[in-house]
Amino acid sequence: MKTKSDAHTPGPWSIADTVSDYRISGPDGIGVARTDGISPRRNNCEENAANARLIAAAPDLLEAAKEFEGAGDYNDNTVAWHKLRAAIDKAENGGK
Repeated sequence: MKTKSDAHTPGPWSIADTVSDYRISGPDGIGVARTDGISPRRNNCEENAANARLIAAAPDLLEAAKEFEGAGDYNDNTVAWHKLRAAIDKAENGGK
């Protein structure tokens, strides 16, 4: 049974670049997300590709953040540590 913290589709996630969008899929090939793609009507194709890469990296980033948090080699009073905790909370609980 999945817990709240592991309820997302496990990684790695991959990107398929189609004519109209970028599709992000889990390891089973089932879609996770989509971003706008390379529509000639839009001027933000590079931004959309960057968004797709960031989304696809999300499971890896979350895993790395949780490993770092658990390593204990940090000062938990730093701004960076609080940002790390907030990002983990946002990923796992929507930041609530």
